[in-house]
Amino acid sequence: GWNDYSVEADITIGESGDTVTTPVYACVTGRHTDAEADDGYEIQFYDTAKGIQRLRIYRREDLKELAKVDFPIEYGKEYNLKAVFQGNKIYAYIDDVLYLDVTDEENKCPVGFAGIRKNGTEGEACGVDVKFDNFVVYDYDEKMNKFVEDFEQYVPRLEDVNGTMEY
Repeated sequence: GWNDYSVEADITIGESGDTVTTPVYACVTGRHTDAEADDGYEIQFYDTAKGIQRLRIYRREDLKELAKVDFPIEYGKEYNLKAVFQGNKIYAYIDDVLYLDVTDEENKCPVGFAGIRKNGTEGEACGVDVKFDNFVVYDYDEKMNKFVEDFEQYVPRLEDVNGTMEY
């Protein structure tokens, strides 16, 4: 029943000087209902191998690109990629800078779990190595008027209530 949360990971595609001959993508994902299902959203670094590199918000269920922006991927550089899901709004950040936001009017994937994904590490799959580190998911309350970066306020804390430690 996960609905509103952020998911992030540090992603490194290839090594300095690498070039790709087949398309490559690496992403954080959200709102999947099953590990084997083709549903949910992907916030992807995407290289077409034809000179087009971009960041995109992609709805996997119907293979629909919801938003995109050109982004020159530097191979071998680590990027922090974060997706925020809040109601039917999706936000995409790279290194804490907002690059994309979209409202999915169809809201086809309102709940589901988070993850990471890539399209392989060798041969026809993509030809370069993709590394993930520091994968984190933060939950937050949809009732807020706006998204708040300080997730600590949503973490339950033990308090002394009449001599008893309670959440």
